[in-house]
Amino acid sequence: MRPIFITGTDTGVGKTTLSAWLIKISNHVYWKPIQTGKENDTKTVQNITLAQSDRFINPIYSFPKPASPHIASQDQGVTISLEKIIAAMPAEKKLIIEGAGGVMVPVNQREMIIDLIKALNSRVIIVSKTLLGTINHTLLTIKALKDYNIFIAGVVLNGTMDYAVAQSIMQYGNIEILANIPMLPHLSVQTISNIKVNKSIEKILR
Repeated sequence: MRPIFITGTDTGVGKTTLSAWLIKISNHVYWKPIQTGKENDTKTVQNITLAQSDRFINPIYSFPKPASPHIASQDQGVTISLEKIIAAMPAEKKLIIEGAGGVMVPVNQREMIIDLIKALNSRVIIVSKTLLGTINHTLLTIKALKDYNIFIAGVVLNGTMDYAVAQSIMQYGNIEILANIPMLPHLSVQTISNIKVNKSIEKILR
């Protein structure tokens, strides 16, 4: 089973929300290999899904500075190694892997998140917000992933549904919109549980 890598068009677009939802409705294991900032997304997902602790893998790298991984790691005098992350990946588990920022975020002086996705042989779900500019950001992310020959499972839109935006992304990106997550007032067990599951998402999780 190839892992599912959750990436976004930017930071704060809803990667953790989507990851929590997928953990809630499946038996996958959550893993965020690189954590930056004071927020602990692993704990957040565990708290709002109430999933057992054995369905969570601790980050390989965790840095307090809320910055791009290459900057946050430099602040601590550490160089992030993709080889170390790859070696730690449990191949026998069905994984939901949450990335840090978008696909072109650097992790060290040579490599970016997109290189990590490729190295982990992951399928990708892109999270986009339904705001002005999202078409451009989403199509750029799609192009970058396709240029790396990375399989894109589809796009999940986060926010009030805009059918014109969704249609544009599907048409110009030649990609499927897997789901639309409504803007949640806050992340909780109840709000995550209220998101409806559809056949496209079920198919990805098999």
